Amino acid sequence: MSVIASNIIRYMNEKGLKQKAVAKMAGFDEVKFSNMLNGRTVIRAEHIPPICDALGVEPNDIMKEEAQHGKQ
Repeated sequence: MSVIASNIIRYMNEKGLKQKAVAKMAGFDEVKFSNMLNGRTVIRAEHIPPICDALGVEPNDIMKEEAQHGKQ
């Protein structure tokens, strides 16, 4: 699983959001969004902004390596 997909899932869990809800808010159908999170479809640069908007995070937040979270 990619760093981006892992971070998207982590933020969904932290915020108590369902995959279906995030997909809808970001403008993706459920299957495409599921495929993106599971590595069957590439998460492209143009997918990042709507996903971040749906999660209420910045693009840099979902691109950080796990070890960097919380460090400044």
